[in-house]
Parts: sequence; structure tokens; C-alpha cells
Amino acid sequence: HYCQITFGSATEEEALAVADADATDLVAGCNGFGWTQMRHALDITGSWDDNWGGIQDISAFKWNDNTVTQYDNNAQYIIAQNSSDDLYNPDLWSKYNWTEDDDGETHYCQITFGSATEEEALAVADADATDLAAGCGGFGWTQMRPGLAITGEWTDGWGTHSVSAFKWNDNTVTQYDNDAQYIIAQNSSEDPYNPDLWSKYNWTEDDDGVLYYCQISFNSATEEDALAVPDADASDLAAGCNAFGWSTLTAL
Repeated sequence: HYCQITFGSATEEEALAVADADATDLVAGCNGFGWTQMRHALDITGSWDDNWGGIQDISAFKWNDNTVTQYDNNAQYIIAQNSSDDLYNPDLWSKYNWTEDDDGETHYCQITFGSATEEEALAVADADATDLAAGCGGFGWTQMRPGLAITGEWTDGWGTHSVSAFKWNDNTVTQYDNDAQYIIAQNSSEDPYNPDLWSKYNWTEDDDGVLYYCQISFNSATEEDALAVPDADASDLAAGCNAFGWSTLTAL
């Protein structure tokens, strides 16, 4: 636990002279407030999209609404008590494993979700990381990727768009960059115009926070070709998308 017992002292000497926080009172010994708990960083801390359309918000303290009590970065497991609001196993215990495949993609398995105690959850044998197809209690491990900045359900006035780190509607996302604001995806085989070809999407926000996207390429022959297409012109929302206007995305 830590306490920032002073944050506005005028000099180094004044800061040093401030009485230490009361370590015997973690609830209110930090200037009347609680001390802040810290844990060593969890390797998979972050917000992730999974390949089932879910979002996994993970830290050393929480896996979504489940409360993490222990973890091991080397052994790649997390023990957590399920939320009281869990629809199926409230207040029971879960064990999660995670692993990376040869391509550096991250996968997780909730190998138990209904253990009676923390000790029972810990004792559950780890999922089989050598079998991503069926090594999670007979089921496949779940793939997850760092959250895409525009994950969500959207409309552009002409139709709806379901976007995640894995899919743009039926098109399969293979790479993306939240900083550069692009997505590369292979078109669905069912695409009526450019089946199995490649698309590049850009997105941007205007000064009012309105979100826009441009499918700057929709028929590139390869992933590499799509990636090489110059980005749409975000400074010209009226005509910077291949001489057409960018499309507004509104959350559903």
C-alpha cells in the first residue's frame, strides 16, 4: 500500500518534514483517506477484445467483475472470486490460464468457473496450452487481442457496423493500429462485389468528438497491398475518402 501524504509542499525540506502516514490505519491513515493498494503488474493487464465478441477488462485486481486474489505471471494463471451478480456461479471461484501461440497471439481459458473455494480453484489442473483447439476442458481456448479503440456497434445512416479487433461486420481483421487509426481486413467470401480481397479502413474524430470512418481500399489483392494504400485524408472529411466524404459513425 502507498500514501501520497503530501503533494503540495513548497520545498523539498517541507515535504521531508511532513509527518508520515499512519501505517497502522490503512483505512483512514492517509490524511483521513485510505491507503492505495498496489500489486506487481500482471502481464496481461489491459482491455482486450475476444474472438466471441466480448470484452475482457483485466488487471491484478479484477477480471471484469470478478475479484482477483492471486496470480502468477510465470505459471500464467489467475485465481478470482466470481461477482455476486454472476448469473450462473455467484461468489464461487474461477481459475484462468493464458498463453501465447507461435504468432504471438494471446489466448485464455477459464478452466474452472464454479469451484467452491479459492484453494479448490487453485488446485484445478491448468488448461493444456499445447492444444488451443480443445485443451480448455475439451473446448477451444479463447483468443484475445488488445482492445480496438472503436470496438462497438455503430450505424452510418446507411447500415450497421459491428466492429472489433477480430471483425468488421463479416470481414476478418488481421491487423490494426490504434495510434495510426487503421484496420486491415480480408473481405468475406460472401461479399457480393470483392469476395476474399482485402480492405483498409481509417477512422478519425472531428473537433466535436464525432467519429468518422473511410474504407479507403476494398479490393486490394493481398494484405500487404491493402496496408500499402495511403491513408484517407483526415483533414478533408468532405472529400478525403477517395474523393468522397468520410462516413459518420454513431453508436447504437
